[in-house]
Amino acid sequence: MTEPLAREHPRDTAPTMFTEALRTLVASDPAVLAAVFLDRDGECVDYCSALPPFDAKVLGAQLLVLVENLRPTLAKLRHGEFAELHVHAERYELVARRVDEDYGCVVVRAERGDDAPMLAALDDTIDELRRIAGLDVPRWDAADLTLVVETRTSLGWSHAPAVVLERGQRTVVEAVFGRWEEPSGLAGRPLECFRCHMADGRDETLVFDPGYGRWYRW
Repeated sequence: MTEPLAREHPRDTAPTMFTEALRTLVASDPAVLAAVFLDRDGECVDYCSALPPFDAKVLGAQLLVLVENLRPTLAKLRHGEFAELHVHAERYELVARRVDEDYGCVVVRAERGDDAPMLAALDDTIDELRRIAGLDVPRWDAADLTLVVETRTSLGWSHAPAVVLERGQRTVVEAVFGRWEEPSGLAGRPLECFRCHMADGRDETLVFDPGYGRWYRW
């Protein structure tokens, strides 16, 4: 196990087999202040933090409990399983990612600059936490369900979706009716939204987050 980071606050518990993965996440971005691995009740399994441990654990617990409280509402609205919550506040941005049905990971980051490196590192950390703990990838995992979209050049835009690849299926985009931007990207840049007609007869909106390089379906 590596030595604590220079900015890491002294621990109040002994390191565990998860400490290294969380420390790597904190080291991925100087703005990251804490990474906390918790169970669904908000109890801390392990953490790495530049904040006092109590503060990091409380922030993690509160955010994960919020996620658990929101899950039934989303299910009732037929929006599917809650996978990730991203909050931008005046001082901090907070990200809560469910690891599986029983565990989650919360990141506390100073609200400044591009958060794409942290979000990419969070994907790797979730994979590592699952590997160490022997947890399966849940069917609703947001990163695992990310769409792969092939693009084409387009008059007036830098690109437009041409083909959607998902779970081994290839669906051609027959027409793009329009494009607009939404100010909600994970990395703080506007989302690029395309209203499309698909070869299988469906009309749907494909959304690209340029700051994080991901496509989504709305």
